[in-house]
Amino acid sequence: MKKIVVMPVKNEEWILEKSLACASIFVDHIIVADQGSTDSTPDICKRFPKVIYFRNESKTLNQSHARQLLLDKTRELFAGNNVILALDADEVLTSNCLADGEFHQLLGSLAMGRSVVLQWIALWQDPAKYRSDRSIWGNSWKHFIFRDDRVSRFSDRATSEPRMPERFLANSIKYEPVKVLHYQFVDWDRMLAKQRRYRVYDFLQKPSWLQALKVNNFYFITKPR
Repeated sequence: MKKIVVMPVKNEEWILEKSLACASIFVDHIIVADQGSTDSTPDICKRFPKVIYFRNESKTLNQSHARQLLLDKTRELFAGNNVILALDADEVLTSNCLADGEFHQLLGSLAMGRSVVLQWIALWQDPAKYRSDRSIWGNSWKHFIFRDDRVSRFSDRATSEPRMPERFLANSIKYEPVKVLHYQFVDWDRMLAKQRRYRVYDFLQKPSWLQALKVNNFYFITKPR
């Protein structure tokens, strides 16, 4: 059984070297699907021996498709029911994961089809600050890790998609000591540019005043006030 990070990327040079360096310490392999980066993302990937890089040729925004490509590539390259860590380029595990024997034991004994939920810490405009409130980015928990069954597939959700096929979500273990640090909001201007794309896409799925209200309410907390 191997521990494998799967990571969809696009123009991530601002953070990628740091996140790949952190992941390389903990896992056996990192599989990266690059959807048309025009910056140094491909070159950064080449610096890390554990990275397996390939291109996602899709021209549209569809994160479930990107994650399915990563899962298919993982199954193609590695036999067995491996432990998959679904991380984005702006996310790293807290460093205590290295010496946490209970965490290693949990992953080593994780049954096929089970998942692990970790706390998702949204660093907020500064690496030394984070949200701790009732918003979607405060005190949030996500399914990040699963033991693959080699048959489950993702549903078709372009945005706000789960990190794993949905059948894994109900059979989960919540583990508190190890966290996932989320750096997206540290680069505030980049985050706002990215969210403008997501806002437009989400609105166009069901264009109406009600959908506009729903989208704006979801992202409202990230707008300066």
